[in-house]
Amino acid sequence: MYNIHNYIVERKKCVTMTIDAVLQAIKGTKEFELLPAAHKSVTRVKEEPFYIGTQFNQIKSNLNPRFVLVSAPGATGKSAFGKYVACKRNGLYWNLAELNIGDGTFQGTLYKALGVSKISGYAQDLQNGNATLVIDAFDEAEIISGRKNVEIFLTEANEFLEESTVPSIVLLSRTETAQNIAVFFKINKIPYIHYEIGYFPETQAREFVLKTAEKRKTITPAVEECVEQYFKQVRTFVHDKNIVEKFLGYAPVLEAIAAHIAEISNTAKLLSELREGSTEVSLIHSIMDNLLDREKEKFVSAFRIRLGEDQNKIQNWENIYSKEEQLVRVLNFILFGETSAADYPTIAIPSHFLDEYTEVIARFLPQHPFVQNCFADENGDGARMDFAGPAFRDYGLAYLILKDDFEASAELYYQGEKSDAHFPSQLFWNHYIDLNQGRLKSKHFVYLMEAYKSKISVGNQAYLDLYQDSDGAVATFRIEKGKEILDSATLDVDVSTEGFVFGNISNTSIDVAGTVVLDQKDNLHLTDSTIMCETLVVNANALHVSSYSPCTTTICSNQPMCARPGAPLNIQLSGDGEIQVDIPNIYEFPKLSRFKYSFAEAKDLDIYVFVHCLRKIFSSFRTHKKDMPARDAEKIDFVVVGDNPLRKSLFEFLAQKQIIFKDAHLYKIDVEKMSAAGINWGAITS
Repeated sequence: MYNIHNYIVERKKCVTMTIDAVLQAIKGTKEFELLPAAHKSVTRVKEEPFYIGTQFNQIKSNLNPRFVLVSAPGATGKSAFGKYVACKRNGLYWNLAELNIGDGTFQGTLYKALGVSKISGYAQDLQNGNATLVIDAFDEAEIISGRKNVEIFLTEANEFLEESTVPSIVLLSRTETAQNIAVFFKINKIPYIHYEIGYFPETQAREFVLKTAEKRKTITPAVEECVEQYFKQVRTFVHDKNIVEKFLGYAPVLEAIAAHIAEISNTAKLLSELREGSTEVSLIHSIMDNLLDREKEKFVSAFRIRLGEDQNKIQNWENIYSKEEQLVRVLNFILFGETSAADYPTIAIPSHFLDEYTEVIARFLPQHPFVQNCFADENGDGARMDFAGPAFRDYGLAYLILKDDFEASAELYYQGEKSDAHFPSQLFWNHYIDLNQGRLKSKHFVYLMEAYKSKISVGNQAYLDLYQDSDGAVATFRIEKGKEILDSATLDVDVSTEGFVFGNISNTSIDVAGTVVLDQKDNLHLTDSTIMCETLVVNANALHVSSYSPCTTTICSNQPMCARPGAPLNIQLSGDGEIQVDIPNIYEFPKLSRFKYSFAEAKDLDIYVFVHCLRKIFSSFRTHKKDMPARDAEKIDFVVVGDNPLRKSLFEFLAQKQIIFKDAHLYKIDVEKMSAAGINWGAITS
């Protein structure tokens, strides 16, 4: 079908231009009134629609073109542009999403719209470039009627123009279908110009937001400042400048920003929230949900038309092409190139409609706004489908990884061969935490830690403290600059049967009663971190253990450490800091044996055992969410301290200094006295 190599070459030659330059190619302005009998798909756009011009890329230009082909990714304003052109040039606007097309559709629909007496003159004016016809929604037409009927329609349109040498018919389509149209034109030697709508540059993006909001709200300096803060907040999500510009140039993103600003009556409060960064998650969710809702409406509309009278045999249309179904299908399409109906079985579709349902899915998915073509090089080698950007990727994967039925597919994406380019961004962190209501699953640390690290900038460090006891597990993520804590988040952890799963670990303190799994495809790095657990599993070919002064790296497990079966674990050591290993089978790993250390809390006290005891005591207070760190007294006395002489001695000392005190049935911590004694949470846990 379409030659990807040629398409890439053409795109590399594209010329950027403005909407005014594009309109110069479309000159016809002669008006033709419609008859009352005209099909509802053909209209006149008499009132100028809201439209902010963006950038265009000229992909292809033949001599003496007859057609202007305009393409764009999903939801980037094709229809708005088409209606704008129809209004500016007094042309007819024809929406192919509202009818089935086939033999005779082109001329037959125009005959009905204009009448026998005017159709000849209309054809002549189109041929001479005196009139303009805008035809929209070729992607929907291909889905509803099939590619063959679209080609028949285009053949009729070309015959209608006869030997025209000026462009008068504008064709609008998503990129995927536009490529098929371009191939058809090439094969049939039909001259055309191909433009692709780009994303809004920042100046036009701001103007778009303000003018959209102005429909419902007076624009004041405070509103303008809200727009500035929104743009600033979005830039904090992703540090890649090109990705940010693309995201902030995407019309649905700008519409969501404008809608939120217009809906809020207290602009000062909104501005304060934006400066504190407290609204970004809801904004992104709104954008994504709006896109998925829009796609569902288009899909259902196309499928209804495809079924015709049979559409009444489907009862639960609301269950068809749901948000979850779209995300599952998008991911399967990206991973495997599949568009099978079986990827997401739905009882809403009777079995005798499955073939048609599958065909519509196959037409829709390649043009989904969450999907784009990615090309590895000029030869087309490595061409693949991927998410349209990190915002879409991390929303979809955060949603699916929390669903038991689809978790494996989401993990497969991140574990792919090119996973270095797939690390979760801060967006994944925001979406995951919000969708899971401030909790995380213990097997997802490998993704959450990478996502959290994407927040850090030069000079900052990300840390993780994970503690578990019989009441549950709690994790504290934080970012520090020197001794200053810039960001922190404390989350309850749902412990999975797989245990606590991590990839590479650095600046991490783990103290849990269960299993810790270090899972990395090849080389696993453990740096300046502490792991204390029941069982440690190292699922990697090589383990790099590093410690850099003044830090200490500690490995301590009650059960023998498990390595990947088969080849022996390749252990490498580096750094000038302390390394301590306390595992029952240490002599199975000769390189670790010289770092043998016992944390048995005997009377002989050194700084490491002391800190270990201090950590056990203070960490047990961190799961309580009262006005100050607190814990049930019986829990502390009989479980945390127990009959261990060193912990008992240390606890009595802390009580004597009133750092820990009893209040009714609770022990509480006086944070000010704790700090005055030189003890702080960060130092204790790490």
